[in-house]
Amino acid sequence: PQRRTGASDNDASVFIEMPVNVGAQDTGAQFRRSLSTYAGQSIGTMRTDSSVVAHDTALTDAGQLTAQNDEDPNFWGISSRWFSPDSPLYSYYNNLRSANNGYLSRNAGGLPNSALIPDVPIANDPYDDQRMPYDDLYSDDVSSMGDTPTVVVISQKVKKKLKKFFRACWLTALVLAATIIMVKACRNEWLGNANYGNGRVQSLFAPRRSKRYKPMLEKLIAISGAEALQDEASPQHRALIFLADQDPLVLNPEDPLVYTQLVQRYVLSVLYFATSGPMWEHRTYWLTGQHECGWIYVLCADIKNLDNATDSENGNIGADDDDDSSYFDVLDADLGLGTGKIVTGLKLYDNNIHGIIPEELSALEFLHLIDFGANRLMGSLPSSLFHKFKHLRELYLNSNYFNGTIPGNFTQGLTKLKVLTFGNNQLTGTIHKEIFTNSISLERVSFESNMLSGSIPDVFQKMIQLRDIRLGQNKFISTIPASLFNSGKTRSEGATRSLTKCDLHGNAFTGELPGTLTKGVPFLKYLYLHDNRLTGNLDTELFCGAANSFIDIRLNNNSFTGNFKIQCLMENLELISLASNNLTGPLEDGIGHKLPRLREIHLFDNKLSSTIPTTIFDPTNLTAILMYNNQLTGSLTANVFNGASHLEHLYLNGNKLSGKLDDFVSAKGLEALKKLRLEYNSFSGTIPDFTGMPSIEVLYLYNNSFTGSLNADKLPPTLKKLKVSNNTLNNEIPSKLGEFANLEVLSLNGNEFVGKIPSELGNLNSLQYVISVPAERITLL
Repeated sequence: PQRRTGASDNDASVFIEMPVNVGAQDTGAQFRRSLSTYAGQSIGTMRTDSSVVAHDTALTDAGQLTAQNDEDPNFWGISSRWFSPDSPLYSYYNNLRSANNGYLSRNAGGLPNSALIPDVPIANDPYDDQRMPYDDLYSDDVSSMGDTPTVVVISQKVKKKLKKFFRACWLTALVLAATIIMVKACRNEWLGNANYGNGRVQSLFAPRRSKRYKPMLEKLIAISGAEALQDEASPQHRALIFLADQDPLVLNPEDPLVYTQLVQRYVLSVLYFATSGPMWEHRTYWLTGQHECGWIYVLCADIKNLDNATDSENGNIGADDDDDSSYFDVLDADLGLGTGKIVTGLKLYDNNIHGIIPEELSALEFLHLIDFGANRLMGSLPSSLFHKFKHLRELYLNSNYFNGTIPGNFTQGLTKLKVLTFGNNQLTGTIHKEIFTNSISLERVSFESNMLSGSIPDVFQKMIQLRDIRLGQNKFISTIPASLFNSGKTRSEGATRSLTKCDLHGNAFTGELPGTLTKGVPFLKYLYLHDNRLTGNLDTELFCGAANSFIDIRLNNNSFTGNFKIQCLMENLELISLASNNLTGPLEDGIGHKLPRLREIHLFDNKLSSTIPTTIFDPTNLTAILMYNNQLTGSLTANVFNGASHLEHLYLNGNKLSGKLDDFVSAKGLEALKKLRLEYNSFSGTIPDFTGMPSIEVLYLYNNSFTGSLNADKLPPTLKKLKVSNNTLNNEIPSKLGEFANLEVLSLNGNEFVGKIPSELGNLNSLQYVISVPAERITLL
């Protein structure tokens, strides 16, 4: 197609040029037909001069030539009908092209004169006597020519577009198919090979099913069920794929001699996949060709020495010295391990394990130790998972995210269980008595820091092996069960209870201390009953039953009454805390003789009166004396504290002490004292020389009656916090305070200082908190 020479841009006429041979008399003639004049007309109404013989009847008889519809005015519609495959013109061009081997030439033949409309001949016809490729002749750029393409051009462009379209479709299909194949391959094999723990793929397109797959599936259905094993997203299926297709150990499922090892390996693999093994803190050798007993934190014992497996640090854990002939059933030939090893412990403490414990774990029936403490396990405690562990000795599930209640049958069948810890979880509800009665061999019970409530069942009479019970920081109410401290036998009959630690703090227990507190527990060392609602007269004679054992007694933050008296020698006691009660009366002289190893005494927030006896303490081992907020009177003398070389904390604030401190600061051996709090008393005189206490970091003397100047030379340079406010100190603020490089808090208000604030205070780079002085007496530089 070409635009007619001389046509304007607005001329809508389109011409088709067809170089043909119509005879000698017409050589070089170029015929043109204007199609725009035919738009909307029938063929019969077109030009019919003597050279036009295109008759609408003949063309209609030949095929597809019909009038243009008014609703289809575009040229594409006209040309597509005129040059349809059944059109005579279409057939003519095909014949012409075939006769000339794919070329069109004006000498190749021509339309009969009756089929053409002659027009003005063109001199020097560019097509004359030339053979041009068909595709070149009819492939002009329509956008550059400005004309509508003919059917030949349209046909070629449609073909090219279709080729591109189908090529794109095929390419898309291939990419999609490849993606599906890779996704399926990755889903089944990613992290499921010998190097799973390192996150590497052994062979992305390895066969998904080996010959071992089907027999392994049949063997393991009894453990996990067919549904879980065939679910491609389940940890059970992933463990099966590992064993069947990727395990370098290549166990033969048909060999009865390796069945137990197959089960062990499968269960450990399920545990790995179910608890996000790739995210574990330590996973060395897991899912490798190593024997499963070589996987880190998997503890095993030789099958012939199973009932002697006692040392958890050496990999043989859990059992005690009692006769356990049932262990010898593992020697049965059906188990097939011979001289191999069986899994007896999982020590995965603090290993970033998270998820839910799989039920398959119960298949490791010879487990002695399960330590999943300090991880991120969640969900409710399984009620039947642990029933098959008839050899289980130690179960640690503390410091996780378990919720819900503790099932009453949780310890059913665990007759050899010695350690049971659920502490630091989110458990609720009450403790069923069956938890204890099903496992009377328990030695350590830890349920602290949960949200358990109700009362503690009074069923401890037969639990004579109980050594450590921790139920603190829950919501227990009622009274403390008496059977917890009484084995049911008198001392003359021989006490058999071995309780050494009892921690019930942070609950809402009420009532008095059991009268049998220490009668049946002569080995009690740690008694934590603080932060409850206990009442009654505190008779320290209750502690005498375990006088030789006690190390730490904490009864603070209750409502006990009575006098503070030590009734017996407690030669091993290091800390006693009776603070925040309602104790009254004078301090007993000679306490130090009855408590020779005492390190800390906490008597603050009571109503104790009288002076401080000079022989109240044996100061040799004392590190902390906390007797603030009482009604103590008198003065401080050096005799009370001479030789207190380990004393670090002395809190006597909030009492009615008076007098000068000159004698007190002369005490020998207070080199270790770090915190001295004497505020809110009635001490007087000048502030003495504290340089004999070279370790002091905190010195609180505020709200007393000190007078005179504040002499910085009498203060130790180690001070971090100095408060002398609300006294009657006068004169200027010493500039030498600017040399106390460690000073963080300085309180000087409520005194009678005059002058200017020393500029040297600006050198105190550590200073965080300053209490100002009265503006009327002090001016700024």
